[in-house]
Amino acid sequence: MKRNPLTPAVRVQVEIALTSIRGDPARLSALESDARELGLSGAEIDAAKRGASFNVVADAIVKYALGLETRDAEAASVSEGRLASFGMPMVAIEIALIVDDLH
Repeated sequence: MKRNPLTPAVRVQVEIALTSIRGDPARLSALESDARELGLSGAEIDAAKRGASFNVVADAIVKYALGLETRDAEAASVSEGRLASFGMPMVAIEIALIVDDLH
């Protein structure tokens, strides 16, 4: 059985990426604090703000969420394909729900 890649640390990376493009500095500050509590480094937090991650799976997840948020079908499709190639196609459904819930 595969471990769910949507750990609290990955979820907060997704939220940081989405909040960064939405321009909510108060929420971003709170998420950065949460990320540090979860053990993310400053570099990992900065990468999330730029819509990326140093972890290949987390990077695909963050980029998929951003593709959905910005309605960039090509970016979402590429990232969804990466998740499928990692054997995690169902993660895309969970990410879509997270993006919707954050609106």
